[in-house]
Amino acid sequence: QQQQQQQQQQQQDRVSTDNSLMNSFGQISSGEVMAESVISQVNAENYFFTPPVHNFLVEALHWDWLSLTLKAYLLAAGFVAYSLFPLCLNVFLAWFNDYLIDAELNFVTIVFITFFTGVAAFLLPPVPGLTVYIFGGLMLSATCPDGFWPGAGWNIAMGWFLKLFACAIQQVVIGGVLGKSLWVRQTVGVHKLAVRCIEGVLREPGLTLGKVAILCGGPDWPTSVLAGILGLSLWQCEVGTLPIILFIVPCSLSGSFYLKKGTSNVWDRSADLMILTSVIVNMLLWALVAWAMQHHLETHYTELTRPLPQNVDLEWLDYRSAELKKETQVSWCRLPLLVRGSLGLGAAIHVGVGHAVWWGYNYLVHHFEVSDDIHTLKSWYGDEGVVTFLGVIVLATYAISWLAYIQYFVWVRSTTKRQLAAKSLELALAEPAWKEDWLKMARAWTPPVKEHVTD
Repeated sequence: QQQQQQQQQQQQDRVSTDNSLMNSFGQISSGEVMAESVISQVNAENYFFTPPVHNFLVEALHWDWLSLTLKAYLLAAGFVAYSLFPLCLNVFLAWFNDYLIDAELNFVTIVFITFFTGVAAFLLPPVPGLTVYIFGGLMLSATCPDGFWPGAGWNIAMGWFLKLFACAIQQVVIGGVLGKSLWVRQTVGVHKLAVRCIEGVLREPGLTLGKVAILCGGPDWPTSVLAGILGLSLWQCEVGTLPIILFIVPCSLSGSFYLKKGTSNVWDRSADLMILTSVIVNMLLWALVAWAMQHHLETHYTELTRPLPQNVDLEWLDYRSAELKKETQVSWCRLPLLVRGSLGLGAAIHVGVGHAVWWGYNYLVHHFEVSDDIHTLKSWYGDEGVVTFLGVIVLATYAISWLAYIQYFVWVRSTTKRQLAAKSLELALAEPAWKEDWLKMARAWTPPVKEHVTD
């Protein structure tokens, strides 16, 4: 009887602990209690979970679940686009390659068509340069009238000039135009420490190690466009991009060697070796980028952290955005039950689709390279298509789940519309005084005094 009474008491303590935890969730969501009060109310001996797990759950109650949910949408969307876009590009380039060969055009015409196709591909942010160089290797090595190796050489030379030409367009045309917008400059963060550090490295004249690493190892589109937004010298950036030839050579040869793949083990291994070499070169450049930024930050920390008067408009936009966000901030508990449930379900679907693409990629789409025969594809979906039937279902579910995000966005806009208008008017009246005060602070700024430790 005593044992039964003890068991019943322990069971009641566990139920009481769980109820206390659940009740605290509702109170914490409304900001009434803190985690410390929850922990003090329960005995460690009566935890349903182990103490570390229990403490983690209590701490998780304070997370900004709305922010986490919205980030799940954005991160999953970026990952899915990054995973599937190269496959679609491979299919297009394989079809285009087959079309040009069947058209029986002369070699000079094919070189020009391949060049401008590469330029158009470089102007798209998600397109990696590796795909463009492989496509050129397939095209020129297969159609060069002088043979395989001269075609491979033509592709290397064309790829080098193509990279420099595309970087110039991205920097001058795209970056130069976007750099005139205060909103773009604020979004990019040209006044923030990280971008100012990159700018300092890129403004170094000549072929410095850090400058070459950023221009050659950074993502093609973002790096060149950022250089245009920052107003950097086109000539200096083109000079710093010249060593990209060390990356172009293995990438271009990998495309050329794919034409010989299957003829012997030597060609098979050579094609794989060129891809591996490209990856190693890219990883080395990224390591040099990290070293260069850290070295520049340590060397010029005072200059990089000094507030610049010319950035007063950008600082004001940061302050204005933060104030509007505070005024119109919506918590997870404030959302209606329907909006909250659909938004959470949509985020769960996004995360699930991301995992499905990562772990079950081959079950959703069929593997297809630029060098593959386009005639093996009979349609866009099915057993002989690009996307499997399971992939169609998964992607359709993913697309439908975006309706939950749209529903949330419309609800927030309609709910906070008046508050946003009132706060915007208040900030517009306070803008001149705020900027004047900030400029006074910037002009009177002095570097912090370093503390010296004495024995």
